[in-house]
Amino acid sequence: MVKSDFNLITMDQLQITPEHIQSKKVIGVHKGHKVIRITTTGGLSVVAIAGAVSEIAGAGAHPALAKYLAKKRFPDIEYNELEKSDVDPLYFQHLVPKYEAITNTLRASEPINNLLQAIPSLK
Repeated sequence: MVKSDFNLITMDQLQITPEHIQSKKVIGVHKGHKVIRITTTGGLSVVAIAGAVSEIAGAGAHPALAKYLAKKRFPDIEYNELEKSDVDPLYFQHLVPKYEAITNTLRASEPINNLLQAIPSLK
């Protein structure tokens, strides 16, 4: 069994800078605020809610997983953009506990939250 590298680092060691952002896309709204999907150059998809204080709503190895976790945490998110990457949640249910834990860790990470605040389109 291979141990995940994610378990071997602390979030203080995580270095995601604006240069690591591959793409940003508005994919919906939550209580009048933009919902944005951010994809890193490493392939992590993060769904963030842009507000006075932006916050991570979900994160996953696939955009559909990140959107699913965001919707689970914030049921009133309204996605207004369909994507080719949308898949049936049954395909990734076995990954949900792992990526919920990763999402919670990212939500508590000061470096990640500082990065969110530094992305101009999230304000």
